[in-house]
Amino acid sequence: MENFKHYKIVMIFIVLIICVTTRMNAQEWGDVNNSATIDIVDALLIAQYYVDLPVDNFNSTVADVDCNGTINIIDALLIAQFYVGLIFDFPCTQTEVPLPVSLLYVMHYLAPDASTADTLRDIKGSGFDTCIIFSIDGNSEGNFTFFGNPFFTDGNYVGPADWPEKIRSLKTGTTSIKRLAFCLAGPYGTYKTYMDHYGTGPETAWYRNFARLKELTGADAIDFNDENLYDVNTMVRIGLMLDTIGYKVSLCPYNNSNVWRNVYSQLGDIVDSINLQCYDGGAYNNVGTWNTYFGGLKVTPLFWTKHGDGTGDTYLTAETKVRNWKNSYGIISAGAWQYSDMRDYNGGTAAQFNTAIRNGLH
Repeated sequence: MENFKHYKIVMIFIVLIICVTTRMNAQEWGDVNNSATIDIVDALLIAQYYVDLPVDNFNSTVADVDCNGTINIIDALLIAQFYVGLIFDFPCTQTEVPLPVSLLYVMHYLAPDASTADTLRDIKGSGFDTCIIFSIDGNSEGNFTFFGNPFFTDGNYVGPADWPEKIRSLKTGTTSIKRLAFCLAGPYGTYKTYMDHYGTGPETAWYRNFARLKELTGADAIDFNDENLYDVNTMVRIGLMLDTIGYKVSLCPYNNSNVWRNVYSQLGDIVDSINLQCYDGGAYNNVGTWNTYFGGLKVTPLFWTKHGDGTGDTYLTAETKVRNWKNSYGIISAGAWQYSDMRDYNGGTAAQFNTAIRNGLH
C-alpha cells in the first residue's frame, strides 16, 4: 500500500511537469496582455474585445487561439479552460499550418543578398501573421533563382550562407509571424515542360529543391502566382508534389476564375488560402463573387500600398477598404502588396498597415 502511494505521488508529479511544460510551449498563444502567463485576465480581455469594449495592451495576433480567422468568445472560453487545466494546448499550437489573418508580401528586402537585421526586426514586430516572400522562379533544369540570381540548385542552397537562418528566424523568438510562404512566380510554361520530361518524383531537382527550401527555412506554404500559362494540370501536379513534401498551397489569382476554381477542386484541402489580387489587373474583382468559387473558403483580398507612380493605398485608405470588404462580403483576412513600397514610398509602416487590416476586420 505504501509503495502504491509513492507510485501515485510520482505519477501526479509527472503529470504536473507535463502540464507545466505544455503551458510553457503554448504560452505565446493566449497571452494577449504580454504578461508571460496565461490566466483568466487574458480570457476577460478577449471577451471585452469581442463586444467592442476598449482594451488596453491587447496583442490581437495571439488571441485567435482556435485559428479560425476570428477573435470571439470561443477563444476566451478556451483560455479559461486552459487556465483551470481542462485543456493543455490550443489548436494554434498544434501541427496545422495557421491560416492568414493579416498577410504581407515581401520582395527585395528579404532577398538572399539583402536581408538585414533591421528588416527582419521590422517584419517580426509588425503584427502581420503571414509573410509571403516573392519570389521563386524556376528554370528549365528545375532549379530556382531569386530575381535572376542562383538560389537552389539540384537540391542544394547556393546563396549567401546566413540567409536560410535569417528567414527561419521570422517565425522564432519575439515575432508576430506564424505562417511563412514563398511565392512561385513564372514561367509556368517552363515548369510544365520540365515536369513533362522529368516528372515530379523525389529524384528530380524540382522536388529536391522544394524539399531543401522547406528544410532550411521552415516554410509552411507555396503561393501559386501563374499569370501566363493558366494550365490547370500544371498547377495540380505541382500542388500534389508539394503536398508530399509537407507544404500547404495558396492561390494568388487576379483573373481566369474558372482555371483557379478547377485547380482548387482537384487539390482540395491542400489549398488553404486564396489571395485575391484586387489591384492593377484585378482592380475590378468582386470579392463577393470570388468568395463563391472555393467551397466555404473565403478569399483574402489584397490591396497595393502606395508605390512609385503615387497611386495605391496608404494605411488610412487601406483600413477603409478592408472595412468595406468586411461589411459587404464577410471577409476574415486581408493582405498587403508589398513591403518594399511601404519602405520606399511613405504610405505607412508595416505595423501601421497591419493595424489598418485588423481594425478593418474587427
